[in-house]
Amino acid sequence: SHLLPHKHASMFSLQRYGLAAASRAFVPAGARQMATLKELRLRIKSVSSISKLTKTQSMVASSKLRAANRKGEGARPYAEATQKLFSLLPPATAADNNLVVAVTSDKGMCGPINNQVVKMAKQLVNPGPEQYRVVTTGTKGAPALLGLYPDQFSMSVKDLGKREFSFVEAGLVVDQILKQGDFQTVQILFNKFKNAMNYSVTNTVVPGYETLRSSLDKFASYEFEGDEDATMRDLFEFHVSATLWSALFENRSSELAARMTSMDNATKNANKIISNLSIQYNRGRQAAITTELMEITSGAAAISDAS
Repeated sequence: SHLLPHKHASMFSLQRYGLAAASRAFVPAGARQMATLKELRLRIKSVSSISKLTKTQSMVASSKLRAANRKGEGARPYAEATQKLFSLLPPATAADNNLVVAVTSDKGMCGPINNQVVKMAKQLVNPGPEQYRVVTTGTKGAPALLGLYPDQFSMSVKDLGKREFSFVEAGLVVDQILKQGDFQTVQILFNKFKNAMNYSVTNTVVPGYETLRSSLDKFASYEFEGDEDATMRDLFEFHVSATLWSALFENRSSELAARMTSMDNATKNANKIISNLSIQYNRGRQAAITTELMEITSGAAAISDAS
């Protein structure tokens, strides 16, 4: 009987030297259950921290969504006005020299919106990669498209709209994009925001400058001041800039809506895990208490019988 350990004896010294079999022989009753309960407590604490984080992310995204949507509504009329003007031109179709601008986000945890844009870009470029040049905004779309089309990938722009998107910022990006060459179409891919639960990938096709230049008769009802060619070039660049500016706002609103939804779902899943772990913890704790009570009762009965 002198070999039996005290019920509070520690087995760390045996486990430290790898004596697993010996440690199992000397583990007092309920010790493993106690270790399991400790692990469950740590898991509950860890998942609770994650739940608080995802809930905060969802609340922040919800707050930013309202502001982004309001600013996007302010930028939308500029793009719609130039699109109405360019609707006088013949429908633009993909030709031998096209530019694809994939608008993605700089941050993750926003559901499938970036993958959707990349998927549409692949659908456009795959049939004839040599006919396209690819540009991305945001960091999340660049790795996939650069890996697929290293020869067609022209540039990637990141850290746009740190505080908010400005037209000047969009104009500078377009200026760099158009330095890649004269394209017959510029196709801007982005997530168009409809509401907090609904957004869809959209492809806005802008006819190239040569198409605009060759269709001057469509603008016969308009008066031009100064150099006509320079005016048309400025109009083309303004149209691309306004379209990209609006697309950036639309995609930002879609990103925030997707993040709000995904973080809300993550919070619900975390709370469900916490509930399941709490049930397991309470059952294990009750089992440990019951075991200890049985041992006390048995010991008291044995002492009573001996006396």
